[in-house]
Amino acid sequence: MSKNQFWRQIRVEEYFLGMVSLFLIVILFVLNPNWLTSFNQGIRNILLGLQWFALGLFLFFLLFFFHLYLDLVNLISKLLIKRKISLKKLCTESLNALKNNLLWPTLFIVRLFIPIAISLGLLGVFLGYGAEIFQYKTADDLLLKIDYQLLGFYPAFSLFRKIPQFLTPFFVFSFCLLGSLLGITLFIFYLQPNKFFLKKYILSIFLAVLLALPIWFIFPAHSPQNAYLNHRIHLSSLPASLNKFIQQYQPPQLVKRLQEKIGAKDGELPPITTCPSMHVAWGLIIVFYLAQWKKRTLWITLPWFGFCALSTVYLAQHYFIDIPGGLTTGFLAIYLGSKISKIENQYYQESPFDKKEKEFKQKIINLVQRFEPLNYLNKLITGRSGS
Repeated sequence: MSKNQFWRQIRVEEYFLGMVSLFLIVILFVLNPNWLTSFNQGIRNILLGLQWFALGLFLFFLLFFFHLYLDLVNLISKLLIKRKISLKKLCTESLNALKNNLLWPTLFIVRLFIPIAISLGLLGVFLGYGAEIFQYKTADDLLLKIDYQLLGFYPAFSLFRKIPQFLTPFFVFSFCLLGSLLGITLFIFYLQPNKFFLKKYILSIFLAVLLALPIWFIFPAHSPQNAYLNHRIHLSSLPASLNKFIQQYQPPQLVKRLQEKIGAKDGELPPITTCPSMHVAWGLIIVFYLAQWKKRTLWITLPWFGFCALSTVYLAQHYFIDIPGGLTTGFLAIYLGSKISKIENQYYQESPFDKKEKEFKQKIINLVQRFEPLNYLNKLITGRSGS
């Protein structure tokens, strides 16, 4: 393979994530040459990056190993039926089964997930430095004032009073579901015959973060919970109206339990990634691309997105102004992701690796279609019966 062929077989999202990672590494070394103090810390950051797509990764491994299991069962069945089979042939067939259903799938997973994990891990380190630098120089008061001027009250501390409490589980569930949906959506788009949705989806997810980065550093802000309810910000005086809301803040028990889990603990630096909201930006990206894939998904994703966006305020994790900020960021990320993805059409050359990946994806799709509950779900989404 010539050098020219090699560069033409790198996907556009891989180029993009590589440049993002390289840029972040240079910035981190400028800020602190000893930022990567140990190999273990580097591995931990990669694992932190993977956590957003943990369910998608689990689904990949589940199907891959299940497919391997079926092949091995088929091999053993042949052995039992024939009863006589040479040891050499048994070893050869076993090795082929392992190669086709374990080695190659592992390479597919590594190629997909490692660039994502490294980029998200480096972003986590970079934002950690930001949280340390700006921990006492936040824009929380400004965001609170904007909320009050827009609505006439402090929604982060009183929205739960204005909404029936029986809706609380929907808000909590929708807020927590984002990470799972990020992984599920990645899994769905990976299994498509072409990369039309996958590359746009990955590009848009990371573009949303990159677009938000300068705003997070210009207007760093903690969540209302970390800033006020956990007394993370020490102000000389608070407005009487705000004091009243904070003192009277008694959310439902389900909300309290969640806040105890996700709030910054003693000794931890609370993040400064409040405005714009990534829950809103990423949620919009998920809804948009799933709707492009199958319009019927809107029956599920739109209600979820409505609860998810409001839940950020309902659970005191964001200010109300963060929602329009997240929507703007999400739309810009989708637009730029679509533009950047078209660059691949000008240079990309399909490789033998791509052909093997397509063959394997088709095997996985055939396997999924045999599973009746997923067939039924496919029927609901597409409006036709699964094959």
